[in-house]
Amino acid sequence: MVNTTTGSSAKPKYPVSMNGVKRLGVTGKEYRDWEAISQSDLKSFHANPQLWHETTIQKLWTRTGPTNPQLFGIHAERCLREGLGAVVVAPAEVLASNGARRGNKWDEWSKANEHKIICTPKDADRARSFERVFINVAEHEKANPLVFAPTAEWSTRWLWHRDELPLKGELDIVHQEDGIIVDVKTSAAPDYRHFQTSIEDFGYDVQAACYLSAMEQRHGRGFHFFWVVIRNTRPYDVEVYAMSPNYRMRGIEKYEKYLREFVEARDADYWRSPTHNLAREIEPPRWAKAVHDE
Repeated sequence: MVNTTTGSSAKPKYPVSMNGVKRLGVTGKEYRDWEAISQSDLKSFHANPQLWHETTIQKLWTRTGPTNPQLFGIHAERCLREGLGAVVVAPAEVLASNGARRGNKWDEWSKANEHKIICTPKDADRARSFERVFINVAEHEKANPLVFAPTAEWSTRWLWHRDELPLKGELDIVHQEDGIIVDVKTSAAPDYRHFQTSIEDFGYDVQAACYLSAMEQRHGRGFHFFWVVIRNTRPYDVEVYAMSPNYRMRGIEKYEKYLREFVEARDADYWRSPTHNLAREIEPPRWAKAVHDE
């Protein structure tokens, strides 16, 4: 049990339903291909309905791949989930004297380790960064049980419905018996003020509200939500934040608003922004007025 005093087209292989919320035993790719709406879809739709529709439904545009900071986050989470054995450093015998990959020897070795995070000796800092992430989380009094407790279920995938709209969610960590959801984030600035900005910029409150609604619907009781935030540069230090009641209310309001907007667009089959076809008068921002008046 987690001991904490803060915080308030694919087919399912093993569908387990409770109160209309199904747990899906599918791979990550099968989950991504599943024809349902994720919290990421809702946020992308809200930001630009036309771009979301043309990318996701019409397939006019190719999705951009993950950035280097995003890749670091993916790999850091994997190390926390699987342990440091997920990272391997290439031995000298598969590399040339200049550190380049060495023909057949490299091919054979890399194929044998294709499901791991591969680093070369030149990437020593990269390999060490994942080790520091693991150690820093393990040594954090609040983060450790949230991430490593036996009750922590990693990468669970869920399906539920709202207004005949199929919704899906992939939770980093859920402690179902303890009523706790944990989202692991990596950030260039995990301190309090900057993470507040990240919540606003990236809609982490909407993501939390989406996951809370699914788990609370499934279990018929309240859940707490925590963010474990890891700096993505040295020294890879860790902060833990519990979602406050105020942030929870704000996230729920935004989540419900995004759902309504999406259902309205779906029912009308209209995928333009609310300001499409309008000509609006634009004023200088308040900060520009203040600078001018000085």
